[in-house]
Amino acid sequence: MDKQRPSQREVEDKAQLERLEEAARHLGFKVRTERGSFRSGRCRSRDEELIILNRRLSHHERSLVLARILAAADLDTTFLLPAVREQIRTLAGAASSTGD
Repeated sequence: MDKQRPSQREVEDKAQLERLEEAARHLGFKVRTERGSFRSGRCRSRDEELIILNRRLSHHERSLVLARILAAADLDTTFLLPAVREQIRTLAGAASSTGD
């Protein structure tokens, strides 16, 4: 069976999602990707700050959710690469303009 290779855009979206997930972990969040009929978002369970992403969303859509959540966090307490900070700012703006 021949699997279709991911497009360049899909590869870039996946890499972006991975960078944002890593930033979230540095900020103290536990990031989980789950299946189900729920909206993605931030929650607290006992002493854990969680970000739960719906597996049905594309990598880009998950990045938008993460960026919106991270933009509301205190980014001054953790070192993030300037490129990651810029992604958070740009994607958070895109997420708020689309209503995500």
